[in-house]
Amino acid sequence: MVRYVGERVPRREDHRFITGHGAYLDNLRVPQALHAVLVRCPFAHAQITNVDTEPALSMPGVVASFSGADLRPDWMASLPMMWAVTDQVQIPDHWPLAVGEARFAGDAVAVVVGRTMAAPKDAAKRFRLSTTRSRPSPTWRPPFGTRLRWSIRNSARISATASPSRTGTRRQSSRRPRS
Repeated sequence: MVRYVGERVPRREDHRFITGHGAYLDNLRVPQALHAVLVRCPFAHAQITNVDTEPALSMPGVVASFSGADLRPDWMASLPMMWAVTDQVQIPDHWPLAVGEARFAGDAVAVVVGRTMAAPKDAAKRFRLSTTRSRPSPTWRPPFGTRLRWSIRNSARISATASPSRTGTRRQSSRRPRS
C-alpha cells in the first residue's frame, strides 16, 4: 500500500523534462498555423480616435491586421458574462477589442496576425494609436471617514446609505494619564 502523506510522491514526467526531452506547447509545430498578437492601450481611460494598421501591414511576415472598428460589424454580440447572479443583473457590453474607448490600461485595441510569432510581435510595435486621455467618470464616493451600511432588498437590488463615522471625528487614546 502506498502512503502519500509525509512521503515523497514520485513524478513520472520529471526525467524527460530535466533531460530536455519534454514536449511543451510552444514546441509543437502545426503546419501553416498563424500567430496573433494583441495591441494594447497604455492608458487607463482613453478615447480612441484612430488606430492606424498600415505600418503593421507593411512588415514582412504579417498576414493581417485589424482594429476593433474593423471587426465590429462581424461580431454578433458582446462577450457573454460567465454567469449572472440573478436575472436582473445588467451586463455591460464587453467586446473582444475596444472600439471608441479603452476602459483600462492594457485593453486590447487591435490584433496583428503573422506567419511566425516574431512577425506580429515586431509589427505590434509599429502601430500608431491615437488616443485622447480622459478622466474616468467616478461613481459616487463617500467622504473620508464615512461608514457605509449595505442592505439587500428583494434579493436583487443593493443599496448603500452613508452615515458619518465617529471614529474619524475625535481621536481617542487608550493611554492613561500620568499621575
